[in-house]
Amino acid sequence: MLSIYWQPGITDIQMSRNVFTTELIDTDLIKEMYPEYKEDITSNDDMSLAKYIYEDYIDTSDKSCVVDWYYKKKGVLHYVKFVGNIVLIATENEPDAFPNGLYDDGNYPFVVDTLFKMKGTVAGFGYIDVGKNPQEYIDLLDSAILKNTMMRAKPRYFKRTGASINNEEFLDWNTAFVETDGNLGQDDLREISVSAIDNSIFNQRDSKVNELKETTGNRDVSTGGTTSGVTAASAISALIETGSKGSRLAIKGSYNAYKKVIYLIIERIRQFYNMPRFVRIIGDDGTENFETYTNENLVMQEQIDMQGEESRYLPEFDIEVSAQKASPYNKMSQNELALQFYQFGFFNPQNTDQTLACLDMMDFDHKSDIVKQVRKNGTILDALNQAQAQLQQMQAENEKLKVLCDLYVPDSNLTGNNSQSVSQQGQADNQSMQSGRPTGIQQGIKTAEGNSLAQQRKEQAAAATQPR
Repeated sequence: MLSIYWQPGITDIQMSRNVFTTELIDTDLIKEMYPEYKEDITSNDDMSLAKYIYEDYIDTSDKSCVVDWYYKKKGVLHYVKFVGNIVLIATENEPDAFPNGLYDDGNYPFVVDTLFKMKGTVAGFGYIDVGKNPQEYIDLLDSAILKNTMMRAKPRYFKRTGASINNEEFLDWNTAFVETDGNLGQDDLREISVSAIDNSIFNQRDSKVNELKETTGNRDVSTGGTTSGVTAASAISALIETGSKGSRLAIKGSYNAYKKVIYLIIERIRQFYNMPRFVRIIGDDGTENFETYTNENLVMQEQIDMQGEESRYLPEFDIEVSAQKASPYNKMSQNELALQFYQFGFFNPQNTDQTLACLDMMDFDHKSDIVKQVRKNGTILDALNQAQAQLQQMQAENEKLKVLCDLYVPDSNLTGNNSQSVSQQGQADNQSMQSGRPTGIQQGIKTAEGNSLAQQRKEQAAAATQPR
């Protein structure tokens, strides 16, 4: 954050009129990249940058400060790169190469992901800022406790000036005997008493530790620990899920920032993917597919409406970023939900209507995928039922054709019955059919019976079988 500068008083970086980014680069590398300005670029510039404090010494004498300046002019984004007073790139000076500015969408190529927002600025603060104050007090209390412990572990003594005690032997714990001159009285050597730390100090330290855990959301259950008395796996998972709400909310803000990054990527693909490029697509099962992709379907499209008028539109996208599995508890609950769907017959194609009505009242992640799969199962069942009905109808028609062949083709027994029974059955069916017709139609059939097509085919077959 020390190398980017924006307009003060705004909360969205896209609303800034100017955005500057700075970077220290070796001067010789800059001269290699821009040889036409080799003689003009020097390391002696008057620009000073805010820098972090490092443990190692960093020599910046042979480095130059490169500034990237982004600015908006009449809704068009322009870009300038300069070193000192030397302009290296300026899109506004090259209208033929950059007719729409640096990027067609006119947005800065920056997305700020702030954990806790601050009023009147783009930047924010994070967990380090939240936990800095209590952590300082915890460190001071720990230092005091450790110092008191060391003082009590290594006692000190008052020694009278005239006491005849060998100091070297007294301080050397490896020496078994300490020599003295004369009688050693009680006033010659006295231990300096150090009082023990009161329990209120330990209580205050524990309260600061608990405050730090609460403000940063770093509870025991968040790291897998549990309180006494909780032994069931489901209870531990529920505690972990409950204790991670703060982290999920923080990560959700990062998802929103990542969604903005994806929109920027789409706009860059729309602008620069003029030539086919190979991309690798990894499926849900881990398989890899290599496809070619261009911006053909992302640029301005033309369509003709119902009145025959042409119109143009630019494709837009709705992007949703979510975690695949937010936590082990969420993964387990989703697996249990899938098993319940299976047990209640949600995936049975015969229960499609009931399942869709039930899913319409439910709310869970990726519900649209389940609804799509249920509709697909119902569509497959309907197509299967239609195919079975058509197959049964074709089988019935086939049986009728077999009966007709047995009636009119000699020595044909396609139905598996003898010719006499089939002939009798056919005559009976013929009589029943004729009896159901009106009298005029029956007389017409009897008159034309001798000249029917079936009778002619029967006579031709009989003549062909007679010996000559």
